[in-house]
Amino acid sequence: MYYPYLKGHKNGLAGLSELAQKIAKSRAVTPIIEPASTDSLIVSFLQDFKEARMPFVFVTNPPGLPGAKEFINEIYSSMLSGCAFCKMGMMINGRTALAQVEEFLKRFKKSELCLIHFENSPDSKGLMSLIAKTPAIRTQVFVEEGISKRYLLEVDMSTKTVVISNPFRNCSQSSKTRKREFFSRSHALYIQSGFDGFGDFLFAGDESRELCLHADKEVHFPYYRKKTDEIWVRHFAWDVKGNSRAFLKMVEFICSLPQYTRTESLGELLEFNRTGCCPESQTLRRALLKHYIELMIKCIGKKQHSMA
Repeated sequence: MYYPYLKGHKNGLAGLSELAQKIAKSRAVTPIIEPASTDSLIVSFLQDFKEARMPFVFVTNPPGLPGAKEFINEIYSSMLSGCAFCKMGMMINGRTALAQVEEFLKRFKKSELCLIHFENSPDSKGLMSLIAKTPAIRTQVFVEEGISKRYLLEVDMSTKTVVISNPFRNCSQSSKTRKREFFSRSHALYIQSGFDGFGDFLFAGDESRELCLHADKEVHFPYYRKKTDEIWVRHFAWDVKGNSRAFLKMVEFICSLPQYTRTESLGELLEFNRTGCCPESQTLRRALLKHYIELMIKCIGKKQHSMA
């Protein structure tokens, strides 16, 4: 199972909305959504996810978001309470008190719950004891770079466990340094590592540094290498004043990929090329985010088929 972690910006949510039915049908993807604003537009997207029966985790304590608690309480009472496809999530860090977790359990007692461990809990034994006696906690997510191995050994394995990595950490993110490089192999390793699912951050920093488009105007195109069963990225320099040449290079690269590694979202980009147009940055970002999720669905399907 793949758990992509997204900031709830308009562009990312729009991409998820367009993929919602495919995600639901795949039974292989559960997006984790951390709201980035209290804009009413997010309600519309959540309604799309519900109607498509798409599973997702909605983070209830996003850091540094004014008015988040009241906004999320309203959303919960009006549309997410008791929703079979939505888990309410809580971020755990080194300052999270057990009393805060208990308050979270009471606040969302009508829903399935998910704990997202960004750092070791300061009271790991108390937290694991609480998890053991709370059946509503169905999933635990662990952010790889913030969690110790010792902490993982204390985990209550009666829940689903998911590991989330940050591939951008070791990625050069520049076409000036490398044209292409290794990105991730989590889809091939999570089961043997003892987890039920894997995930990654589909952004690096803020909205302007998502998977496909960075603040330095570098486009990062993810693709699958069958020989090594790995995800790699191809870097493209992206000039804000004129992207036509860079886009043509990207189209050439897409056309060079084996057919089985292409996704429907790449077809959207090829359609731009057929009409002689170059997509705007937001359109490109959304298309490549969708492409990456579709690629993960393909990888998981391949893995499940080989294990059958």
